[in-house]
Amino acid sequence: MNRITIEEFSGLPDQEQREILKNIGVYLDSFYSGGEKREFYSIDHFFVEVQIDLVDPIPVKIKAFDTGEEIDQYSTIFNELITELFHP
Repeated sequence: MNRITIEEFSGLPDQEQREILKNIGVYLDSFYSGGEKREFYSIDHFFVEVQIDLVDPIPVKIKAFDTGEEIDQYSTIFNELITELFHP
């Protein structure tokens, strides 16, 4: 299987990005914030966040990342969840 880089993915039109997410993306979790739902996926060696409007359930924004604040944000959420599960 051919791998896709974060640069290649980010350079694609939204429709092609959605197709890649559908075909090879690994769904990890969803988070709700205000009037939006954020879905979190993994593809090869990077992550993708999809912001979805709850009123009209279509992707509003697709953002790929592999470092930075986005990963810190999700690692904090997962660490809090793990702490709640194992140390109630």
